[in-house]
Amino acid sequence: MRVKKIIALPFLGTIFCVKLLAQPFDLEQVEQAYRPRLKLDNRYIFKTSFSDTTGNFSDVYSNAVFTFPIKTKLNADLNFNPDNFSLKNFLNNPVKIKASQTLGSIRFGYRQTELGFDTLLSKKNFYNISANVMGIKLDQKFRILFYNFGINVYEQAKPQPSFYPRINALIGRVHVKGLVKKYYYGLGLVYSDGLWIPLPFFGGSLPIGKNYSFNFTLPAAVNFQCKLNKSNLQVGASADGFRSGTEIQGLRSNLNHSAGQVFFMLRHKLSNTAWVRLEAGYYFYSNISISNTFFNSKTYKVQPGPYVNIGLNVLFGQTLFEKVAHKILDKASN
Repeated sequence: MRVKKIIALPFLGTIFCVKLLAQPFDLEQVEQAYRPRLKLDNRYIFKTSFSDTTGNFSDVYSNAVFTFPIKTKLNADLNFNPDNFSLKNFLNNPVKIKASQTLGSIRFGYRQTELGFDTLLSKKNFYNISANVMGIKLDQKFRILFYNFGINVYEQAKPQPSFYPRINALIGRVHVKGLVKKYYYGLGLVYSDGLWIPLPFFGGSLPIGKNYSFNFTLPAAVNFQCKLNKSNLQVGASADGFRSGTEIQGLRSNLNHSAGQVFFMLRHKLSNTAWVRLEAGYYFYSNISISNTFFNSKTYKVQPGPYVNIGLNVLFGQTLFEKVAHKILDKASN
C-alpha cells in the first residue's frame, strides 16, 4: 500500500499544475483538465457602477465543456525492485515510459452583460462556441509535454453584423521534482481580429508542510492551497477577463473586460466521479474597453465589487497519469 501511494502521488499531483497553467489562457480553472469529463460553471459578477460615466456593470456567465479521449498510447517497463524501493531512484531512472494521450473538447457558453453607458441597449447577450484538441506526453523522467490548440467564436447573440473566428494555442513542459514539488513553463499564442498576442508563462507548486502548498503561474495567478481529505481549499489572486465581438451603435467592435481578483475557493469530492466547486471573490481592479478591428479603443473604469461562482465536474475514466501508475503497479506486483 505504501508503494502504491508513493508511485501514484507524482502523477496525480501533476494534474493540479496542468489545470493551473490552463487558467491564464482559458481563464476558467478546472480540476483534471486533461481528463474525459463534463464541466459546468455559473458565475455572477454583482452589479457595480462605472467610475467615469453613468450606469452600471454586471455579468452572468454559464458554460458547459465536454472533454473526450481521441487516442491513447501506453507502454511502461519497470527497472527497479519494489522490495528495495527508493523514491529518488524511481523518479530519476526507474521506468521506461512511452505514454501519450490526445483529447478533444467542445465548449458552449452564454453570457449576459449589463453595460449602463450604452443607452441603446443596456444589456447584451453573447454566445461562445469553441472546439479544442489537446495532448499530453509523459517521458521516463516524468517530464510532461502538453499542448492545446483551439478555435472559437465569441459574439453578440443579436443583432449580429458579422463574426470572426479566434484561435488559441499553447505548448509547455512540466518537470516533477518530488511528491508535490514541480515547475512548468511554456508559450501561449492568441489570435483575435488580426491581433496576435504571445503569452509566455512560468509556474510551479512548492510544498509548505504536509497539507499545504504555494502555487503560482506567472504572470497570471498565485494561490495557497490546503488539502483536507475530500476537500481542497485555495486562497489567492489571479487575472480574469473576456473578449467578445459586439455591436455598438451599429458598428462591430470588441467588448473587452480585464480584471484582477482575489478569491476563496472550495473544491469538494462528492464521489469518485463528481466534484463540486464553490468560489467567492472580489474584483479589486476592473475595466471595460470597446475596440474596433483597427484597435482604436475607449476604456471605462468599473468600481471594485464581488462575484460568486459555482461549478460541477463529472469525471469519466482515468487520467493518463493514473493509467501509467496502475500499469507500473501491475508490473511491480507480478
